Amino acid sequence: MKALLVGGTGYLGSAIVDNFADMGLDVVGISRRGGRSPGQRVIRAIGNLNPHELIHEYQPDVVLLTAGNPDLDACESDVSMSREMNVELVRRWATAIGHTASNITCVLFSSIYVFGQESPKEGLTENDVPLPISQYGKDKLEAEIIVRQHINHHLIIRLPWLLGSPGHIRDPLVGYIRKVMKGEKIELDRNTRFPTDTTWVAACLLHLLHIGSCGTVHLSSKDATNRYELVKELARSLNIDTNGTIGSNGIYPAPNLHTAIAMRPSFLKISTMRNDVRGLPEAPTWKNIIVDRYRNWNF
Repeated sequence: MKALLVGGTGYLGSAIVDNFADMGLDVVGISRRGGRSPGQRVIRAIGNLNPHELIHEYQPDVVLLTAGNPDLDACESDVSMSREMNVELVRRWATAIGHTASNITCVLFSSIYVFGQESPKEGLTENDVPLPISQYGKDKLEAEIIVRQHINHHLIIRLPWLLGSPGHIRDPLVGYIRKVMKGEKIELDRNTRFPTDTTWVAACLLHLLHIGSCGTVHLSSKDATNRYELVKELARSLNIDTNGTIGSNGIYPAPNLHTAIAMRPSFLKISTMRNDVRGLPEAPTWKNIIVDRYRNWNF
């Protein structure tokens, strides 16, 4: 299997490139400007090359679409940017795949924010009707529809909040810990999240491809926490004396960072009840992610 991954310098894309390469798979990561993954794999800069040219050059069996902008408030503030990165980019790739090679499998990574309604305790399933309430959620849902319309062999994977490599510039925890180590005061929110390991996502993706899965799949940890508890536990595991530097009165989303703030449901969870049937492994807990990934990192 030869995989072409679009968005290779992103938080999720770079993790998939590293994990696939570690397993000896043939994977090529591309992005507009290029760079390197946390595992130092080269991500090719493609500039203005169009999808038709890249498909012809690489002849992939699978195209993985991880590129996009997941910042809800940035997308709410700049609709044209959101549509270009989260909709039109997908449209160009889906059109090229549909017209060029009918045997290519396309995997689109989507988001729990295609749902805007309150979740039941057990979570929203793949059969529940998406009702997005943010620009980002609406754009991700439109991208899903585009992939379904243009590509026969497709897989749409919806994801929650991700935890991956502390070596990535966009890692959500490293900046907090560095501030705490300097003695700076930080305020964090207690909004419920389900931190999900990018390495586990990569392993599930490979399994789903091998068994020929298609349609829509929810991948998420079942282990809930919030930003305050997560950073406190990470600091404790690193033997860092927080000394009152981590507060729990943070507001998320933070005001004044963008011109608009996206609406979010107060509780959002996706159901993974079907994943046992698919043979997928249990997701690691967020505490296990901290131990395995962050505790030995040089902050």
